Amino acid sequence: MLKIQRYISDELTHFVGKSLSNENEQYDLLINILNSGWLTHPPHQHTDRNSGGLTLSRHLKLSENLMYSPEVICFCDIPLDDIGLHVTKYSRVGLAFSKSFLIEKGANPVFYISKDSKVKHWPSVDEPNNFSNILRSELFDTMIDNYQNLVKNLMIYFKDLSYQSAEVIGSKSLQRKITDFQHQVFELERFLDFHIFSYLKFFDSSKSEDDPENYYMEREWRKIGNLQFNIADVRRVFLPEQYAGNFRKDVPAFLGQLTFV
Repeated sequence: MLKIQRYISDELTHFVGKSLSNENEQYDLLINILNSGWLTHPPHQHTDRNSGGLTLSRHLKLSENLMYSPEVICFCDIPLDDIGLHVTKYSRVGLAFSKSFLIEKGANPVFYISKDSKVKHWPSVDEPNNFSNILRSELFDTMIDNYQNLVKNLMIYFKDLSYQSAEVIGSKSLQRKITDFQHQVFELERFLDFHIFSYLKFFDSSKSEDDPENYYMEREWRKIGNLQFNIADVRRVFLPEQYAGNFRKDVPAFLGQLTFV
């Protein structure tokens, strides 16, 4: 694909070991990733089996990026010349793949939502003139609660209806319809939870560019589940320059770009 816009990259980058205490540990983690051929989410098992699940915490807020916790690997879509700010928030140790490679593996950008954006909200469709201006974060939190309650009530309703139809002679066709409706609701819930709500990323636009909570600057992409790769799939490795000598000995098969940060 011809690149004509400098604010996007043809590579997606993952920096490792943000929670580790020093760069030596981050470097060791990178070497392990490259030699194993696995980039993983917690609990960091080198397998695709049981990978890519989702934890839903209904008591936490969607707008705080806490309600949905999918098992994903995160990448940033930031051109090389502008990667410095992101490095200060995460680490100086990372690896990059071509965007086309990761798209084939299921990667997709997140959907950014400004928490402090104001929107009109109509509490009742019967009163079209009765609206209020609320924060977009408040609207999403309200509507996600409504959605979850709706799914819960629909499932209860279908279950009760199924019991009632079982007592009616010749109700097999009705029961099949009820079962079909249950499956449709379940599939819709699964689709929305995994492919929409798990890709929402709320941010506070009032924060400065270098604030760790101004997530908009990360241009995040997510891949659900672990990523298995060959060393030839790695386009670029980011390192502090002092690790260059050890790196060439530790990963002799790497023939991609080595970038010092």
